Amino acid sequence: ELEMLAQMDHELNAQLDLDQALEITHRWIARQSKADKVQIVFAEEGNLEGQVVMYPPGNTGYKDASVQRAISELSVVHLEPAGDLPARLVIPIIHSQRLLGVVLIERARYFEEAETGFLSHMVERSAAAIQNARLYQSVERMSEAKTQFV
Repeated sequence: ELEMLAQMDHELNAQLDLDQALEITHRWIARQSKADKVQIVFAEEGNLEGQVVMYPPGNTGYKDASVQRAISELSVVHLEPAGDLPARLVIPIIHSQRLLGVVLIERARYFEEAETGFLSHMVERSAAAIQNARLYQSVERMSEAKTQFV
């Protein structure tokens, strides 16, 4: 597991592009969780009521009760599979005590406690790279605006 985290960290720290950070996070979590669905909902200002960035684009379902609970409690929410509904894990993306978004993971089988802990740790490690990419993107936009103004 440490080697896997080191590889993920290496990929995340090798770039400052927000879309790339989200793609790398998505790929590693999907691979580790063996999930049917992994979705990242990233909010520009940490407010999932406003404009959000979905990765992969076009997915929906981030406004249900499990997501709202993860956001309000800033904690992992785990739902067991029930009938036709898959098991669901909702992990908040938190950096410096600020909510950046959530990762939703769904699959047919139950999430073991050790898996939940490791996936949470992966999201935690990704949060810094996502925030760094977000800040870099913001600086780039300000620089471009300044250049256009002058």
